[in-house]
Amino acid sequence: MDRWYRRILLATGLALVLAALPSAAQDKPVNGAIERIGSLRVVRLWGTPRQMGYAHGRLLAREIAEGFEVIGPRIAAAAPLRQAVAAPPEAMEELQGLYEGMADALEGAPTIKSIGRPLTLDDLVIRNAADMLRAFGCSGFTVWGDRAGEAGVITARNFDFEIEAGDLLRQHCTIVRHPQGGRAFASVAFPGYVGVFTGVSEEGVCAFMHDGTGGRISTPKAPSTPIALVLRDLLGSASAEDAHGRAENMLAAVLPTPFSYMVRIVAPRLPDKAAPPERVFRLDADGMSFNPPGEFTCITTNHYLNNDLMPSPLAGDWSLTRYRRLAARLNRPIDGRAAWEALRSVTFNNGRDAATLQALVVYPQQRRLDLALAAWNGKLVPATDRRPATITFDELFKRPRD
Repeated sequence: MDRWYRRILLATGLALVLAALPSAAQDKPVNGAIERIGSLRVVRLWGTPRQMGYAHGRLLAREIAEGFEVIGPRIAAAAPLRQAVAAPPEAMEELQGLYEGMADALEGAPTIKSIGRPLTLDDLVIRNAADMLRAFGCSGFTVWGDRAGEAGVITARNFDFEIEAGDLLRQHCTIVRHPQGGRAFASVAFPGYVGVFTGVSEEGVCAFMHDGTGGRISTPKAPSTPIALVLRDLLGSASAEDAHGRAENMLAAVLPTPFSYMVRIVAPRLPDKAAPPERVFRLDADGMSFNPPGEFTCITTNHYLNNDLMPSPLAGDWSLTRYRRLAARLNRPIDGRAAWEALRSVTFNNGRDAATLQALVVYPQQRRLDLALAAWNGKLVPATDRRPATITFDELFKRPRD
């Protein structure tokens, strides 16, 4: 009996040891965590681009796959454009890590039923080339000097967009990256998206994209770099002092762009500098130009301005109306409450499938921001109709523990 008893104990112990051994995937470090800051979900990533991407994929694999069930047919239809997408090296490394993290979390590439095949790395690349496939981005403004009072600089933006399915709003989150050797930055986006169309760095540098009225290219014929991926690299590298110059150089290097965009770059205003804290770069099929700022205010909706702060002939009523509403509210000193009301005055909601999905006010010199995301309770609830969460930069960019 003792011999058999010892054999049973040995076999049981061996089974327990084997069960406790991690698989190759489980043994890989995951440089990421999901947190709550107030009402917002924050996905925190750190390390090399590959490590950040891997953590992103491991933590959010199922949500990314669920999102592709909705957008998969669009991505599949855009597959021929993959050869025209030239992702920057670090962004590409992050996407490769993201794909690996998903595969490890789900024990293989997920099969996307809506397109009848497994997800590929190319699908992720095309998803992150969204600004090459269609235009997006809406209203925003920056005020400074006496117009911003004690805040010094106040900058804000609404992001209006259609939503393919209400469940996707549940996935909307704030992704904070702590790149190895770089500057921490946050973007507001959906899982699986590594670019920046709404972002802010620990330096207080902000980057926003807006649809523009410049020339467009019907189909990219040469490799083109998604602007959102350029802004990812910008926020991870720029200081408050060099943000505008660095942005001009980085954006000029990827011209021309298939769609027309206005890219707003905002930096904390330094006391010894007279230059405005915001520059608006106009990018399109013809190259780069600039929207002029006012003396203490810079307003951007979706149309180009000439040097007299007047709209170009291509400006549509839908854009002019929002511009005029903002101009009427920003012709005097404002505070945070007035900034939020200004965003609310230009909110969008068609009651069905499109609304203001994000509303953000940043106080870069005071190192805090107010952020609200749209809700889905049987209908779209615009972000500006929700109470924003106030987050300090110390909370948002706190250093992760290994």
